[in-house]
Amino acid sequence: MDLTNQPSLDLAREQWYYLVSNLEEAGATVEILRPVESFPDMVFTADVGLIDRHRFITSHFRYPQRQPEAQHAADWFRERNYEVIELSLGAEESLESSDIRSFQGCLLAGYGFRTTLSAYTALAHLLQCKVFFIKFVDPRLYHLDISFCPLDDRRAIVAPAAWSRRSCELIKSLYPNHSCLN
Repeated sequence: MDLTNQPSLDLAREQWYYLVSNLEEAGATVEILRPVESFPDMVFTADVGLIDRHRFITSHFRYPQRQPEAQHAADWFRERNYEVIELSLGAEESLESSDIRSFQGCLLAGYGFRTTLSAYTALAHLLQCKVFFIKFVDPRLYHLDISFCPLDDRRAIVAPAAWSRRSCELIKSLYPNHSCLN
């Protein structure tokens, strides 16, 4: 979110068009969430909310400069006839969808730096599912999606240094065929 540390716009555009082209060649449909220049982290669209069937559950960002992104995404989903749900969270609670992964009808839920543990109470109630908690301990790996990559229901790639010891044991029990990145 540091506006003084900017990427090369030409290189970013080239990489973006290359990615979109490859996805479309592979048969995917790519829909674009219109960028907003004043949203410095909007490139991380995985953070803006969680899709549950035809419902969009907005994130509740901790940092003020990210908060308008959730509303922008909610408007986009409303235009596509999704039901948009904003969880009722306290002022000190935050929830970023990059900390959530579905697992065999349950949720893996990371917390500690961007998402508060207490925010999952409302989400679990809404989704009516069991939640397994992953506590982050390394601030460089502050989201679940940058420390955990599920390959299928038995295999995953993990960065165990990101998590508490108890969280590592949980993942070992859920994913017996995991590979660790050190």
